[in-house]
Amino acid sequence: MADRSKQSLVVYDKSGAKVATGGIGTKQVEITGLEGGKQVAKGDYQLAYHRWNKYV
Repeated sequence: MADRSKQSLVVYDKSGAKVATGGIGTKQVEITGLEGGKQVAKGDYQLAYHRWNKYV
C-alpha cells in the first residue's frame, strides 16, 4: 500500500471545482452541505490524493 502520510484527499465536483480537502495523512475527507445518507449520482464527485502541488 502507498504511503499516504504526507498526502491529503481532495474532492472535486463534476465541473472540476474543489469541494473539500482532508487533513494530511488522515486518508479521510468530509463533504459538508449534504444530508446524511443522501445518494448522489455516479460521477458527481471524484477523489484524488494531493501532495505538494502534485496529484497522485
